[in-house]
Amino acid sequence: EERSGLGVRSPGELATALIAGVDPNQIVVHGMVTAPRELCTAVGAGVGRVVVDSPTEVAALATGVRQLQAVQVRVSPDVDPHAADAIQGALNQPLLYLVGLQCQIGSQVTDASRYGEVIRQMVPLMAEVRARHGVILTELNIGGGQGVPYVSGDPELDLDALRDFMDDALDASCAAERFPRPTIVVEPGRAVSARAGITLYRVLLVQSQPG
Repeated sequence: EERSGLGVRSPGELATALIAGVDPNQIVVHGMVTAPRELCTAVGAGVGRVVVDSPTEVAALATGVRQLQAVQVRVSPDVDPHAADAIQGALNQPLLYLVGLQCQIGSQVTDASRYGEVIRQMVPLMAEVRARHGVILTELNIGGGQGVPYVSGDPELDLDALRDFMDDALDASCAAERFPRPTIVVEPGRAVSARAGITLYRVLLVQSQPG
């Protein structure tokens, strides 16, 4: 009823969403080190977005698509160099349609101003993509990490403050870059389901970086 979608990170989550009757076009698949066959399964189901974060994932996704697939490129708040390569790779693939960026700012975030800071960093990057490639990205996914109280006295994200910081950051950064206001996607994550269950992970890859 609220036109919300679902973010999924595994074949099991995708299957659960489809069995529950979620419109595949409202599903976002986070492809972080997902096996190529799993990406192909998601694409075959008709998911609305696939989030990729490296040229390798872009190439793996491109091998499995048979029709136009919308993608977002995941970037870190400090904009690592791999983001530019992934953006270029996605633009080079004729069946991948780069619609926007996705940025995950962390976990258990209770300071609403951090979302505003991310928007102020991402809009200039979107403007840079326009200048360099002639492409206007229309979506900005600022990820999840919304903090929830686990015990009495824990801080909690103020949603009214979140709205205000997002609005102010969009107004200022879009005006500064003369960039059209993008559609903003927020992933509440645990703020919706913190009391509902557990998550089981399998480690596929460990990455490291200086510092």
